[in-house]
Amino acid sequence: MGFARGTQSHVSGGTNPADAHRFDARDGRRLLEWHRGHRREFPWRSESDPYRVAVTELMLVRTRADQVAKVWPSFFQAYPTLEALGRAPEDEIRESLRPLGLEWRSTRIVSFASAALRDKDWPGRLSALPGGGPYVSASVSLALNGRGPMPVDVTIARVIARYSGLHPAGEARRDQNVLRASAAMGRRSRRFFYAALDLAAAVCRPHNPDCEHCPLRQCDYRRNDLATSGMSVDARRVTKRIRASRLDPAIGPSGTGAARVEGRRFAGRPLDR
Repeated sequence: MGFARGTQSHVSGGTNPADAHRFDARDGRRLLEWHRGHRREFPWRSESDPYRVAVTELMLVRTRADQVAKVWPSFFQAYPTLEALGRAPEDEIRESLRPLGLEWRSTRIVSFASAALRDKDWPGRLSALPGGGPYVSASVSLALNGRGPMPVDVTIARVIARYSGLHPAGEARRDQNVLRASAAMGRRSRRFFYAALDLAAAVCRPHNPDCEHCPLRQCDYRRNDLATSGMSVDARRVTKRIRASRLDPAIGPSGTGAARVEGRRFAGRPLDR
C-alpha cells in the first residue's frame, strides 16, 4: 500500500512509534460488538455496484451522511446506471445535488461519469479518474471484495490518530504515521469500516469525544482522557481543546472548527460522516 505524500506526526510521550501502529485484536472484537447496538442504517451500505458506491463517496465529500441519505434514493432512481448519468445534462444533475451544497460536486461527478464511460475497466483504475483518489478507490474495492485496506478520510484518520497516540502536524488523513497505522491494521471487513465510521460519529467526535463509553480499551486518547477525570470541568475542557487542536489543525482553540475546501473556508461546518 502506497502512502500519500504528507506530513509526519509525532507520537504521545512514552509511546514507541512502532507500537503506535498496532491495533489490539481484542479492541477489534469490542468494536464489532459495540456496533451491533449502535449501527447507523444508510441505503448505500449494502450496495456492491461500483458505480453507486463511487458516486455515493463523491456525494459524501465534506458532507454528513444523514444529508446524503435524503437525496440518495431520488438521485439513483433518476440515474440508476452509469449510462443514465452520462446522458443527463449537467444542469439537471446540479439541481439534484443542490441540497448537499458545494457547487463543484456536480461537475466532479459529471467528469467522473464521462471518464468511466470511456473505460469499461474503470473500477480497477478508479484512482486515475476525476474524483477517484485513494479513498474512493479503497471504498469501491472494499464494497466489491468485502475485505480490504481501511479507506482513510478525515473521519477514519481521527480515530486512528487518537487510538495510536499520534499528533499530526497537518492533515491527519495525509500523515505518514497515520497511514502506516492504517496499513498495519491489515485487511478489514466492510462492517469493520462502517463500525469505525459510526464510532467516530457517536463517540470519537471531533469535539468532546465520549471516551467513557468508547469500546476501544487500548486507545491512547481514551486512556489519557480517563486519567484527567479528577480535573475540574474547566481544566478538562481546556485540555481536550488543546489535544483536539493538535490532532486537527482545522479545530481552533475556541472549539468552533474551520476547514479549507477548494480555497474557501467553511467555519463551524461539521466534517464528520
